[in-house]
Amino acid sequence: MDGVLEFAVGEHTYRAGKLDAVSQLHIVRRLAPILTTLRSVAAEGVGENALQKAVEALGEISDEAVEYIIAKCLAKVQRKRPGDTGWTAIWNASARRPQFDDLGGFEVLTITSKVVMNELGPFFSGLASSLQADVQP
Repeated sequence: MDGVLEFAVGEHTYRAGKLDAVSQLHIVRRLAPILTTLRSVAAEGVGENALQKAVEALGEISDEAVEYIIAKCLAKVQRKRPGDTGWTAIWNASARRPQFDDLGGFEVLTITSKVVMNELGPFFSGLASSLQADVQP
């Protein structure tokens, strides 16, 4: 599949399809209030202060925004079945929860962040480049 991200979390392999453009924009809009903080944390590097700032920034996102981001991202993710017998969707849209009981908060956050970075990394790189080009003489 073109544009598919494949990755491992724990002992499972996942693959994520592409988000549509409108969903990407809605996710960016929901993340916008904390992006400056997260950017400074990334520049600061790993450390206790950086971790505290990142956790505080994530705490500022509303429950509704978090649920939207998780639902949109996980709806595009599948888990490899045991014995390499195919793939299964990990998100149960009608129940608004993961399909697998072994997907805890850490795994959900990890998978969601991989999808967000894969989908929106180019968006932020392009935005940063265009803004930098606008201010250069």
